[in-house]
Amino acid sequence: MKKDVQQAGDRVYGKSTFVGSGTVIDDQYMDQKNDDDVNGVSQGQLVIAEYNLRLVSLVMIKQLMHLCRDVQKHRGLSMGLLAGNQEFAPRFRLLQKQMARRIDTLHAFSKKSHNPLTIFDVNKINEAWETIRAGWHDDSVLENFQFHSHFVEQLLQLVMKLSGCLRTVPSPHDVHPLSTQGLLAQAGASGSEPDMDADGLLTFVCQQLPKMIEFLGMVRALATHSASLGHSVEEHDKKLKYYCQCVHTEKVQIIAIAEQLHQKVGANIPTLLVLRTYEFKVDALIDKVGRDIIGKSKIKVPSDDLFTMITDIMDVYWRVVDDGIDVLHHQQDQALESWYIAG
Repeated sequence: MKKDVQQAGDRVYGKSTFVGSGTVIDDQYMDQKNDDDVNGVSQGQLVIAEYNLRLVSLVMIKQLMHLCRDVQKHRGLSMGLLAGNQEFAPRFRLLQKQMARRIDTLHAFSKKSHNPLTIFDVNKINEAWETIRAGWHDDSVLENFQFHSHFVEQLLQLVMKLSGCLRTVPSPHDVHPLSTQGLLAQAGASGSEPDMDADGLLTFVCQQLPKMIEFLGMVRALATHSASLGHSVEEHDKKLKYYCQCVHTEKVQIIAIAEQLHQKVGANIPTLLVLRTYEFKVDALIDKVGRDIIGKSKIKVPSDDLFTMITDIMDVYWRVVDDGIDVLHHQQDQALESWYIAG
């Protein structure tokens, strides 16, 4: 009753259950298996297929986040270079090599079976990168800014797509009884709070924090350009004012969410508390941009100092993202262990 298939995973399609061993098990076949066989063999295969899917998704999310951080940095450095600050050139060239390696690695990852990040996804990433890499020096400042910002948005959309592989199932009855997504959910379902914590943390690190960081990145790029020029540009100032306001709004929300999460998972992510201590640094940054950059006919702030100041703040936020992903990884191990015990 078994037959080989080219691609097998943990999904349930129609009347067949795909398992991680590279075979399809028909429902009729599964019905004929006794309980010991189902629990001892087929469920184990399905659980590991789900476990592997989740781990691969987390690895891909982290890789995309790191590439996103590099794109943001590339945007800021290129904006400074377009304004004539050649001090950024060595870091810029090194960063371009680093980004090329990251994308090449994504290609290698996408060729592995059962990877939710497809070759099509990576080809779109490479197209966006090549557009920026080949033409950034010929683009207008705002074109360069927009191309980079669109690339960041594209990467974060992929992160959201992959995060769907990590969502817990609201009820074990919503899925096929042999779906390991359901089994892993049941393993932690002695109370609903752990699953809620996991999904809340997932949203925080994959959506809410990156959104805040991107607003900071856009402020960094525009402010660095103005500081490199030595004077403000009215058209850029309008955008800069808006993004500064967005940073302030998001910062308040991020701190509130971080404090709620700290009560649940704070012991595992001590960097959550750093977001509160960095609040004053974010406020000082916004004040500095408003006071020394926006609307100034002569800007005295060194562009390199400004770039470094904002980068240090962004890196702290990115560290929380990395720590959150590590905790999500550990939770997969806990869910698997819970299944072993509950089985």
